[in-house]
Amino acid sequence: MLTRTRISKALDVGRLGAAICRPGMDTRIWVSLAVAKADSMVMDDGVFVDVTLVPSGEEITARVGADYEGPGFGFYSKIKKDDDLVVAIPSGDSSIGSVVIKRLWSAADAPPDKADTYKDDVVLVIEKDKNIRITVSGGGTVCLGDFDPAEFVALADKVKSEFQKVADHQALLENVINGSVSPQPPNAPDVLWVALKAALVGQLYPTPGSVAAETVKAK
Repeated sequence: MLTRTRISKALDVGRLGAAICRPGMDTRIWVSLAVAKADSMVMDDGVFVDVTLVPSGEEITARVGADYEGPGFGFYSKIKKDDDLVVAIPSGDSSIGSVVIKRLWSAADAPPDKADTYKDDVVLVIEKDKNIRITVSGGGTVCLGDFDPAEFVALADKVKSEFQKVADHQALLENVINGSVSPQPPNAPDVLWVALKAALVGQLYPTPGSVAAETVKAK
């Protein structure tokens, strides 16, 4: 090494890279594998996650890309600590911003079993104990295939009505257990009401004929 010289003894990686850079040889990293250092964070100006680039070990904060986004709407699912990622580095300079473009399956995060069971289908399996939330606004509706949304609403109302009947019947049984009879709910069949009142006061269950009569009345 030269002495009494202004030439630095430290290797200037930037100047070295510029010296050897030519078409077909670019020392910049444009895309890198990465590992999430922590869960992603939702901020006012986007979604971000701290990552460690592989194999360089450089630690950076990257924006999280989205398949569908806009002002106040879009598709979002949280990146979790230790998730394997693919990070794009625009212009090959991580200091001006990097973007997570994909998450990767791994031995630690294997695909769901159903993906192998239904190989030819599009499979969505939600994480255990988590919910999927779909919110529409304005005139938007949730459509399942060619199913008419109006028919879906009618079916939902019918199911809700049937569940209400079950709840009313459950309330009747609880009244018998508690030793009281409240006014007959509007959805309670007459035959059930007669039987419950008889049970409460210790009377014999109505005869088959009377049950049939009450059943006809309920219809």
